[in-house]
Amino acid sequence: MADDLAPTPATAFAHESYDIQGRAAQLALKHRTAALAPRP
Repeated sequence: MADDLAPTPATAFAHESYDIQGRAAQLALKHRTAALAPRP
């Protein structure tokens, strides 16, 4: 599932609105542990 959503943050970080970019950064930091956790 995470692989399916991978393009979404890239799109948000490239958005012209700093609010959208900021929210993307907040979500990335919030979920960084799950993304970096080893898969079984």
